[in-house]
Amino acid sequence: MQWIANALSCPSLVVQFTRDKQVEDLFGCDKIANGSQVWCDGEITAFLRMAAQNPDTPYILAFDEFDHADAAVQSTCHPIVEHKPLVLPSGESIDVGENV
Repeated sequence: MQWIANALSCPSLVVQFTRDKQVEDLFGCDKIANGSQVWCDGEITAFLRMAAQNPDTPYILAFDEFDHADAAVQSTCHPIVEHKPLVLPSGESIDVGENV
C-alpha cells in the first residue's frame, strides 16, 4: 500500500487495528491543557482534516487487520468506509471527500 502511495505521490495513512486500539486514539478526545479542556484529534480525524483542506490531492486511507478491532471501534469506522461524514462528539462534521 505504501508503495502505491509513493508511486502516486499522495499522502497515506495505514491504521493498524488491534484489540487495544481505542476510539479516542483514532478519532480524538478532550484533554486538559493549561487548565482548559481542549479537543485533540486522533490519527484518522487529523488525516481527514488534511484531505478536506486539499480536495484536489488524492489521499489513501487503509485499514489493516480491521477484524481485530473492538466492536466499538469498528462501528465508529463504518461511516468513513461508506463515505459518510465523521461526526465528532462536539457535533462537528468532517466530510469524507471523494479524494479519500
